[in-house]
Amino acid sequence: MKNKTLMIKGLLCAMAISITVAQAQNNPPARTSTTRTRSSSSDNWMNVQSDSANDPNKLITMYKNGDVYKIKVTNEKITEMYIDDKKVPESDFPKYATMVKDILDQVKRDEEQAARDREQAERDRKQADKDRQQAERDRQRAELDRAQAEKDRQQADRDRERAEQDRAQANKNREQVERNRAQAERDRAQADKDREQAVRDRQRADQDRTQAERDRQRADKDRAQADRDREQANRDREQAGRDRLQAEKDRAQAEIDRKRAEEDRKKMAAFFEDLVKENIVGSKEEVRIVELSDDSFIVNDKKQSADLHQKFKAKYLSGSGSRMRYSNQNGNRHFNIHNE
Repeated sequence: MKNKTLMIKGLLCAMAISITVAQAQNNPPARTSTTRTRSSSSDNWMNVQSDSANDPNKLITMYKNGDVYKIKVTNEKITEMYIDDKKVPESDFPKYATMVKDILDQVKRDEEQAARDREQAERDRKQADKDRQQAERDRQRAELDRAQAEKDRQQADRDRERAEQDRAQANKNREQVERNRAQAERDRAQADKDREQAVRDRQRADQDRTQAERDRQRADKDRAQADRDREQANRDREQAGRDRLQAEKDRAQAEIDRKRAEEDRKKMAAFFEDLVKENIVGSKEEVRIVELSDDSFIVNDKKQSADLHQKFKAKYLSGSGSRMRYSNQNGNRHFNIHNE
């Protein structure tokens, strides 16, 4: 279930005009904003001109229902106005003050929203660059770890070969001891010295074997650490990918929300036009409160006929349990669409 509320003021509510502003960043020579809206019976458009975003002087040109309005504004106050090239007396300016204020307010809101959107896009781009750079650093670190592990393995192989050579030498030494014992029969003193030397050789070989075993164990630990580092680098790259996907989803959802808001503004404009077309009210400005639901259709506290209720419900309510409400109290206008 979705509940959407839009604050709409003045003539913009009736015309469903969305003003877009194109402005240069530094000292723009001129700024022009033009918006057109079409219906089956009219072609309405509006143009707002000023030298810069902070320029207090603005020229509003508007075409509505066959009439051309030209309004000069200074500091949000009307200074000169023409309708179909006929000058409007200054005493009639207050009739159009609310319309002008709402137009200028909408221009300001659109400029602020465009600036926020650009800032958010830049932040998303910078974060994505940081994620890619971190993933590359992790990959390079993993490559270094793998290279070091390979060096450790090669060193362990060399240590094992050395131990084998030591064992072979020890065997040769033992053979020599046997020969020395035969010689010892002839020279016991020399044989004793040879036996002592053989004992020392065996001890040295044992020490070499012990050291080789420690080297192998260290190489095994280094390889295990390299594997863990490689797995962590893979997890970091996967997380960076998920972060990029989430950023794309967030931008897509923001676009969906913007389109829904635009659809609601268009629906609201059509709704007011139908109220006038069906002679429920004389003009859009007469509408104070509207309630449309499955059960009733009330305009300005007056319940409408069953035929009008069915016609508006079929056009503006999306399903059972949906309702639409509009109110204008003390100049504050609220439009709410509730869909089940």
